[in-house]
Amino acid sequence: MVLTVFLMLLKKAVLRAAFLVSVSSIFFNFVANAEAQVEMLPDQELVRVRLDHGLSQVEIRGHGLQVQGESKVAQPVSLPHGEEEILTITRLSTKGQWLWKVVIQRPGSRNEIDTRLIGYPFLTVNGNSIHRGAQPLPNHLLFSGEKTFSLIAGERLRDYLYGVVAKEMPISWPLEALKAQAIAARSYAKAMMREHENRPYQLESSVLDQVYENFGDKNLHDPKMQKVIRAVSETSGMVLLDKKHQVVKAYYHADCGGKTSSSQAVFGTKGLVGGAIDSSCPANPKARWNFRISRDELSKRLKRFFHASEEFLGVNSLKVRVLPQDERIEEVVVKIEDGESRTIKAQEFRNMLGYQELRSTRFQIHQTEDEFVFSGTGFGHGVGLCQWGTRAMANQGAQSHQILSHYYPGLELKAPKDFYSEKSNGDQNEYMFD
Repeated sequence: MVLTVFLMLLKKAVLRAAFLVSVSSIFFNFVANAEAQVEMLPDQELVRVRLDHGLSQVEIRGHGLQVQGESKVAQPVSLPHGEEEILTITRLSTKGQWLWKVVIQRPGSRNEIDTRLIGYPFLTVNGNSIHRGAQPLPNHLLFSGEKTFSLIAGERLRDYLYGVVAKEMPISWPLEALKAQAIAARSYAKAMMREHENRPYQLESSVLDQVYENFGDKNLHDPKMQKVIRAVSETSGMVLLDKKHQVVKAYYHADCGGKTSSSQAVFGTKGLVGGAIDSSCPANPKARWNFRISRDELSKRLKRFFHASEEFLGVNSLKVRVLPQDERIEEVVVKIEDGESRTIKAQEFRNMLGYQELRSTRFQIHQTEDEFVFSGTGFGHGVGLCQWGTRAMANQGAQSHQILSHYYPGLELKAPKDFYSEKSNGDQNEYMFD
């Protein structure tokens, strides 16, 4: 009996792994068939980014839309050439099988032109000028999920970086700061692409990974975006490598509060050593912050976090354990009114209260009878590149590789061998950061 159950579980695991591999390969093949093949130059690889999730229905519009499910051939939507098409996509369960229901309509008409039921775990759509409401979308989309589903973009890395750099750093900042940001974002993306190669999506489009927004072709021609395009193109293919020549997950944050931390201390993973000193960070207008929360509200949130029973009596006090090397909170110890104590990692505590409210783990706690007051400095987890510090260094004349050397000691900055012109002496192709 035990052997039978084990074999059934093993079979399910093998089928799941095969499905994830097929998601990656079939989606890439679909994109390749949808557009002319491009030479695989730097930043031309495909990245899959989850734009939204938990969806039960989504409406998208565009031109020349094609839908593909289990068939290897993309099926064009049958509307006259040049006419905008509307697709309403939902999930439908019948006889124990989940199907994609795709309703095709014309603008201004609620009459269905066609309805297709597609029985496959994922659905791909490509076309031109695709948008969801007023938001432009990439030309290649993947839908994955059962009762609810995720909307995933297939984007060339170069175009993805345009959307990340413009959202993660003010485009009015110095070009060398934007270039440093582009290299950090590219390195993080490529590390995540490798780590999640066989998953339907490789990156979130939010602060869970990197904030990303598709700007559409029209907005890319906006003069304000030209500095972002320069930052990405002038660093094309450049990444940060560790001593094993692997692309590093190059974390970054808004404001270190004066000193960066190691990835080991904050996330429990090796890679980034931290320790960069930034005396310029107080220049951030939001460098110092306060957050107040009532005892009752904190008790409610902690009860949900701990999945506690109705007998949860509420918070009596909070104590912290500090990382002595950089003054960040490592853990928060919650003492409950019945005398029990529970411990939360500082990053999880931030997540529970909200990243915009508890802006970093460099804080002190002041307790009154009815509330807790958190007073701190900095914004973000404090690992890797500090964006406000980067701005200050760039304003003082530092180049992007000097900025990266400051925040990523021990790493190597590597560029494609053919990236620089023949006039270059080759010295710029790589930098070793001591």
